[in-house]
Amino acid sequence: MTGPECEGALAPDDAIAIRDSKAPAQGTFLFREASWAPFLTTLKNERPTP
Repeated sequence: MTGPECEGALAPDDAIAIRDSKAPAQGTFLFREASWAPFLTTLKNERPTP
């Protein structure tokens, strides 16, 4: 999974690792599979209006 500024990969134990492709040295967010869908739903529902 990739986007304009984001890279994602499956990590051990069915986790999902996400990092900023423009600043990979700043770290990685690690999500368990069960929390990934609720995280995306929150992002979609609370996206600021331009």
